[in-house]
Amino acid sequence: MKTMFGNLTFAVAALLVTLTAVRAASLTYQVPSGSSQCFYVWNDAVGKKVSFYFAVQEGGSFDTDFTVTDPSKQVVFSDHAKRQGDYVFTGNVVGEYSFCFENGQSSSGDKLIEFDIQVENQPRPLEVSGLQKEGEMQSSIAAISGELQHIFKFQKYFRLRENRHFSTLSTVEARVWWFALLESCLVAIVAIVQVYGIQSLFTAKRSRR
Repeated sequence: MKTMFGNLTFAVAALLVTLTAVRAASLTYQVPSGSSQCFYVWNDAVGKKVSFYFAVQEGGSFDTDFTVTDPSKQVVFSDHAKRQGDYVFTGNVVGEYSFCFENGQSSSGDKLIEFDIQVENQPRPLEVSGLQKEGEMQSSIAAISGELQHIFKFQKYFRLRENRHFSTLSTVEARVWWFALLESCLVAIVAIVQVYGIQSLFTAKRSRR
């Protein structure tokens, strides 16, 4: 009984350490047309892993320009007209990393961008006296964490597809509505012209008599 209680205590503590060892910022932001927006995250130690994910959900061709720079103003990586990306790099410099999105080349309006920035380090092993199978428990926790990350990525992917399809559907619906309105106006104008044209023919014949 004590062994089971100890294993459970270790599992809960390890999960808490894993959760607190990750600093994350998951946001959805609308970047106005003709502008850029930057977000920042602090890396307090050399060698920490920084993961960066983004996806354009609405606006234009669903693409954006982005640039990631380190505290020394060196570009870590950048790209042009990307719809989405998932990157992982090592923070070799202590300080503030910037993640900038640009919508300067777009004339199609604002863009809604979902992004996720995480800074994490490998948690230190817990020292629990008399605990058996510590390595197996850590492996199980790591496997569960990995599966959860896969689930989160699948959820983000399906949510992204849903938002893009809904945006495309809304655009098509607006175009169909305006086309139908224009077609109705043209039909009404043609009908009025025909009525006045026929009326003018009869009026001209009467005037000749």
